[in-house]
Amino acid sequence: MQRENIAPQLITGRFGYNAAVRISAPSEFLFVSGHEGRGSVDTRGGVGDFRAQVATTFVNIDRTLEVAGFSFRDVVQIRIFVRDIAAATSNYDVVLDALETYQCSPASLMAETTGLSDPAMLVEIEAVAVR
Repeated sequence: MQRENIAPQLITGRFGYNAAVRISAPSEFLFVSGHEGRGSVDTRGGVGDFRAQVATTFVNIDRTLEVAGFSFRDVVQIRIFVRDIAAATSNYDVVLDALETYQCSPASLMAETTGLSDPAMLVEIEAVAVR
């Protein structure tokens, strides 16, 4: 498999994503459903704290990827759903930090929604990985 990050110079600065990612001859796909910032199935992490929820969400996605035999380096797309777009954009550095830590530069989307599966959750992230 070959990966080509496509990042035309439309926007400059630290954004942590690519405009597109081209994959040639992939052998496996992994579709990661929406993950939230839960400490475990029965506990909520970082209630009311966007930054803590984002950090925990990335850890949870990393665990799922690992169980499936993938890593964040295989992730080609993420979708970030947030309850408050203003809070998300003003705290976007926590997303960038996670992407840099995991050496991940996916195509991405961030969108505001009126609600998530748990009213205490402020962010939900899903991913697509290929290899």
